[in-house]
Amino acid sequence: MPPPPDHGSQPDIQPSAAVLSHLIEARQWERLLTMAKERIAQNVQDGPGHRSAAIALIQLRLGKEAKKHVDLLLQLDPENSYHYVLAAQVAIQLSAFHQARRLLDRGLALEPESPVLHRLMATVMAVEGRVKQASSHIAMAKKLDAGSVETWRTSEFVFRANSAIHGHWKERIKALENALLHDPEDPVVLWQVGTLLQELERNTAAEVWLSRSLAMDPTCSMVINDWKEACERKSFLYRCLSFPWRSLHSFRASFNATAQSKPWVLPFHLLAVKLWTVVFMWWLGTLIFLAPAGWLSRYFLLTHPAFDNRFLPRQWLQSHSKLARWMWMALAAVMGIILAMLVTSVEFISFLMVASVAMLALQAAATGGFILVRRTMSPPPPAHWLSH
Repeated sequence: MPPPPDHGSQPDIQPSAAVLSHLIEARQWERLLTMAKERIAQNVQDGPGHRSAAIALIQLRLGKEAKKHVDLLLQLDPENSYHYVLAAQVAIQLSAFHQARRLLDRGLALEPESPVLHRLMATVMAVEGRVKQASSHIAMAKKLDAGSVETWRTSEFVFRANSAIHGHWKERIKALENALLHDPEDPVVLWQVGTLLQELERNTAAEVWLSRSLAMDPTCSMVINDWKEACERKSFLYRCLSFPWRSLHSFRASFNATAQSKPWVLPFHLLAVKLWTVVFMWWLGTLIFLAPAGWLSRYFLLTHPAFDNRFLPRQWLQSHSKLARWMWMALAAVMGIILAMLVTSVEFISFLMVASVAMLALQAAATGGFILVRRTMSPPPPAHWLSH
């Protein structure tokens, strides 16, 4: 993010615009927001103050608050193309993509050779499914800035938005490789690599890359959630126990991706949903065992403090090996089965156990099959992505 243009600043207002620019370069968003508010308190129409506040709030993902500052900036200086960059970023955060496109059109009319505006337009076009138009804006951005890290990571996003239909694995890997050459510690690129590795079923490596991204940007909820998912996906047992529920999201994503481009696939999707419904009802019937098993696997196997529960602390597990944690989990499972036998009939418990084991075997086969197909059908990631 470039420092805000210092148009119309007043030398007697403190802190100075130079201080604000320094805070932007240092990515100290909370401090920047505090300083910007100090300037605005001295002059409610201070341009640098409102620009800095908008930048900080955008980076803190507080789009609704940033919108107030951006709207005022557009009133104060509607000929500044950078204000349309900020306004479009706010609109994207608020999922107002049509409005973002209109703002970017205005910005490009003022500065048609702005790579930032072309990158943002490519992002919006990709979200809207206009991949050809998005690609043309990416090509223009590469021409204007000689392929900066921002342009390469936007290029990956454009391919990502269309990957559900056409794959684009090699193109995405190439874009991220170029981005890493420009800036190997960019938190957005690290996140993109991590999530791509997740899609390629390389979850151990994905956790490493997402951890690096999280270290660079620890407040990003999106990175936190993706990192947690990578940790969960590393545990094959936990992933199998949650397979029916997660598969629903896969069906929905696949349905949305192919509904318009391949209508002949819809009957097969409907058949898959019907089969999933049968399996899901079976899964619900075995929840009396599978739900506790899922909880136990999460408690004993996902030992990072981020998965802690304040009611059931797990500090005592930190010093135990993985084998020891598996033994503790097995002991807890046996105790649970014995307790269940004390409150109901042995025959009923035996029936549920057989049904649960059969369901778990089915989920393991489906999960393992999906992983095998994905690894077979997709290209291998670069070796250095897996060696970190």
